[in-house]
Amino acid sequence: KKAREEEKTAKASWSTRPSSNMLCNFLQLWASLMLTTFVVSKFSFSAGQDDFLGCGGFVKVSTALAKVLKQKPDYLDVKIKLITKDGIVKSETESAPNGYYYLPIYDKGAFELQIEGPEGWSFSPKSIQVQVGENAAGNTDGGTGDESTAASKNVVFGCEDDVDFFFTGFAVKGHVAGPSVQGVSQVGPAGVEVTLSPGEGADAAQGAPVTVTSEDGGLFSFQNVFPGKYLVKGSHPDWTVQTEDIGVEVSWGNANLDQPLLISGYDVRGAVVSGAADPVSGVNFFLYSTDGHHAQPPAGCPPLPARLPTRDDTPLCHAASDERGNFVLKNIPCGHFELVPFYENEHTTFNVVPFVEDVVVGHGSFVVQDQFRVSGFSLGGRVVDQRGRGVAGATVLVDGTPRAWADASGAYHLQGLEPGKYDLSAQADDMEFSHHPNLDIKPNIKTLPDITLTKLSVSGTVHTAPDLSVSNFVQVLPRKIQVVEEASGEVVAQATTDQSGRYSLLLAPGTYKVSAQVKAIEQAAGLLLAPLEHAVAVPPSEAVTGLDFSPVVTTVSGKVKCLEEGCGPSVIVSLAPVGRTHPPRQTLRVASDGAFTFHQVPPGRYAVHVSHEKDTF
Repeated sequence: KKAREEEKTAKASWSTRPSSNMLCNFLQLWASLMLTTFVVSKFSFSAGQDDFLGCGGFVKVSTALAKVLKQKPDYLDVKIKLITKDGIVKSETESAPNGYYYLPIYDKGAFELQIEGPEGWSFSPKSIQVQVGENAAGNTDGGTGDESTAASKNVVFGCEDDVDFFFTGFAVKGHVAGPSVQGVSQVGPAGVEVTLSPGEGADAAQGAPVTVTSEDGGLFSFQNVFPGKYLVKGSHPDWTVQTEDIGVEVSWGNANLDQPLLISGYDVRGAVVSGAADPVSGVNFFLYSTDGHHAQPPAGCPPLPARLPTRDDTPLCHAASDERGNFVLKNIPCGHFELVPFYENEHTTFNVVPFVEDVVVGHGSFVVQDQFRVSGFSLGGRVVDQRGRGVAGATVLVDGTPRAWADASGAYHLQGLEPGKYDLSAQADDMEFSHHPNLDIKPNIKTLPDITLTKLSVSGTVHTAPDLSVSNFVQVLPRKIQVVEEASGEVVAQATTDQSGRYSLLLAPGTYKVSAQVKAIEQAAGLLLAPLEHAVAVPPSEAVTGLDFSPVVTTVSGKVKCLEEGCGPSVIVSLAPVGRTHPPRQTLRVASDGAFTFHQVPPGRYAVHVSHEKDTF
């Protein structure tokens, strides 16, 4: 160092002296430099009995870099530092123009020998560990047998030989920037992957593509870059990098990109679950701008659906939750927004909380910390017949409790549902419906299963004549009704009339024969119901009524002719069953013309007897 200073001084004075003294001055300068070098060398390594310790070596260009460099580096700006474990610089020196350096060490301890060059220059190694301490050397006089005292001296471990540092390349620097919006920091985002690739016609020594990640503020740099042409490209799995590849050329020294890598938008993400923490799919999340800076939807946003939340403004973008309940809105610019959950279709509406979430997109992803929850939801379904046509007026039951009514098209909505298992059914006069027991109802069900009309009422009355008396042990009412399926001939339903003669059965749509049952003993007693059976076709959605049965009774009439005087009320006619005791004998007086009529006569064989009050007849 002293030699360089003297050299500079000498050169300055040399240039101002007359030319006649140039040779003399040159000889003086040469002698001075030689003497200084000798003194420094002797001082660095040995001066008397004590050794002066230090580390020395060269700063060199790496073999690979030397192949592409077009000029020899100047190492005057390269420094070598001795640093303690606490980071304190004990001493430092500059390297000579040819790269040589020497750094004396005066203290014992552990140090780090570190190289420092111009900003962006890369070296290998960057530092080495140095230990300065005592090394005891025993010395014994074998001639006398006396033990001599051990002598110790300081030794430097770590730089017993030259320590060379290799210059390996320059730096390429740049930064990532995002959209500029009032109220949002102008610094760029961290986490963007930036790749440096050799450009067209690149030398093989430039190596393979290298990728780094931008740091806080969007800054990034590539180290150990050889001279040549390169392309810089940014990428991110969730953000949209707007800038195309940027070209940069490294010649001698560091290179800075003349433009930033631009991020056009970031992602906004979150999740939605049910009350039981199950993921809910299909929920739309609409993003509304609240700062007035954004009117056009970002590139890549899907078209808005037909159903939107009831608001005066138009959403900027939207996304739907997936099967895991997650949603992501991409390419969202910086700014202030409101995120509104919404789910509504023909059959289903969700109540999602919170109803709105404030979103501030800076230079990075925005994650909604708390999950959205479906606090309650409505589901719709239909009550239909077996043709799929709606059944109007049916009452929909949830766990046996009426919760909704089907409209003219058979549609209904259940409000305020929570996830769980329910029994779903319906009821209506003269109808029976399918039953869905233990139905697992979740918010992500698009619609409830159809409740199908399965059976309809078939009804009628068994009549009886007011004065009909067949037998003391034969009663017309109550009476058993039997239904036979026409196709199979099997009895598929039975019912018993009430005391008034009414009956009702539930039958699936189809063709049947309905009859009122009469036992043989009853037939023998004169009981016959008409008709014997009703052939009926049960339609898909209408009840059948008026299938009545009545006892078969008749009228027995005649006339008594008298030989002499006209017949009068003294002539008596009786009607009595033959071969049985019931119905009881009926007796009446003939009319003046001899006519008589018996009413309400059950079927059977009878005998008619004529008598007169006077025994003379």
